[in-house]
Amino acid sequence: MLQGKGYQFVTFEQYCTMPVAQLPERMIILRHDVDLKAKNSQQTAQIEYEMGIAASYYFRVVSESNQPDVIRKIAALGYKVILTTDHGTTHVDNAVQIIGDKNTNTNLRYKVGKSLNFQSKNCFEITRPKQVGLPCPNVSSSYVFCTGNDFFAYPNNFNYYAQFYRNTFQHGGISLEEMLVPIITLEAK
Repeated sequence: MLQGKGYQFVTFEQYCTMPVAQLPERMIILRHDVDLKAKNSQQTAQIEYEMGIAASYYFRVVSESNQPDVIRKIAALGYKVILTTDHGTTHVDNAVQIIGDKNTNTNLRYKVGKSLNFQSKNCFEITRPKQVGLPCPNVSSSYVFCTGNDFFAYPNNFNYYAQFYRNTFQHGGISLEEMLVPIITLEAK
């Protein structure tokens, strides 16, 4: 239907790499993010293939979408398949105690809130969030980030949470591993 009205489908990669003068005047960039129900994506790819539609398939590396047979079949149709996560992660193994009010966020690698109490040698603190482009929920809000392999735990049930999250992969901090988004691009032979 759209093709009949002069639209052309281009992949995200084509859009990013083609000179502007070579891009179609009327275009649709079709990029599929596959988190769940990978089998549905296989059916969609088959329909698009039969209609001559260009697209890319981004599979998040989670158990629901990590189905190698589906990924292979989509790649065999000539589609570019990218395996990715929505953020990086880092391995944590040391709990750091922090105290905050009931409105403090629940992330294990950073906290934002008022009157945060922590051991400064284990953390990186930003007391003026607006100056570095971070949102400031309250006038007295500050951010505290874990460094290294540390993660935050509250004093209530500290030992339980320290043990529960020790040797897990977490995100939200400022390490290089958490800032980079890993991707693998697969193409059929």
